[in-house]
Amino acid sequence: MNSVQPRRWYRLHFLTWIAVLLECTALAYCQVVRQFGPLARNGVPPGGTYVVECYFGWPAVFEKQIISGVMTIPPTADRPTFKYAWHFPSLAFDSLVSLLLVISVMWVMEAWLRKPKRWQFSIRALGVWFAVVAVVLTILKQRSIVQKWIVDLGFAPGRPFEPHFESPGTDAWGWATIVAMLFGIGCFIWCFIHQTSRAASYLMRRLKPV
Repeated sequence: MNSVQPRRWYRLHFLTWIAVLLECTALAYCQVVRQFGPLARNGVPPGGTYVVECYFGWPAVFEKQIISGVMTIPPTADRPTFKYAWHFPSLAFDSLVSLLLVISVMWVMEAWLRKPKRWQFSIRALGVWFAVVAVVLTILKQRSIVQKWIVDLGFAPGRPFEPHFESPGTDAWGWATIVAMLFGIGCFIWCFIHQTSRAASYLMRRLKPV
């Protein structure tokens, strides 16, 4: 009887490609969505000068856009000026985070789809998944703590879904993006816990006296 050849690592399942596509779409959306600063909400009378600050990037802001001009009636007569300020370390940081999330989604999907019995989970695996869900819910609830970590790294935190910013977080597309982002973060945490436990088991076997 011919043995079944294992699937090569680069031959991804169709569901994996779908998950990666959705994750990439959510990441791209978070990078390009315009986040308006608090100055955008200040009322400016006709003839007054306005200044609007916009930010781009997640989890760190890599571009700051300043729009200024004179409030006119009708508004179409206004000729605003634009100034751009790029922060390339933040752009590199965002690119690294996005790459890690995409690889994590790919890893988790393939690890699950290549299992002989996909719907059977060990107690250890269930414990890991419960820990992942707990961490993701904590991140969702304590976003300010995560933003403080980003500030401590020397970056300005991107906030595309904060309620005090004019953001798409209340529409269907915004919520779909949030779900995709949380899924990517959960996959990354799962990969971290899984690989850490494997490394710890390997070290314990190596250090075990013969």
